[in-house]
Amino acid sequence: MSIYKSLENTLKLMIVPNSVNINERNHLIEFNLEELEGDFYTFMNPINLNKLHSENLIDGEVKFKLERLFVLLQDIEDKDWNVDSFLNSQKWSVIQDLTTEVALLLEEF
Repeated sequence: MSIYKSLENTLKLMIVPNSVNINERNHLIEFNLEELEGDFYTFMNPINLNKLHSENLIDGEVKFKLERLFVLLQDIEDKDWNVDSFLNSQKWSVIQDLTTEVALLLEEF
C-alpha cells in the first residue's frame, strides 16, 4: 500500500462516524484510536510528508496542516486516548476539525 493511501486511511481514523448507532460507533472509535496511536507516527511523520510533497501528491497547504495534526496528536496525553475524550475533549475536537479540513483539501487536490 502506498504512503499516500496509508495517510488517507490514517486520516479516516480521526473522523467521528455518524452513520452508525452509538454502541457500534464507540466500538469503532475505540478500534480506530488503537490503530491511530501507531499509524500517525508512521504515516504523518515529517519524512513521509516531505516525500509526498516532493512527489506532488500533497500541496504545501495540506503538508502544513498535516504537520500541525502530527504535533497535535503527539500532545494528546495517554489518558486521553479513549472514546470519551475523543468525543468530548477540546483537543480531540480541534484534531477532528483539522482532519476534516485536510480531507476536503485532498479531495480537491
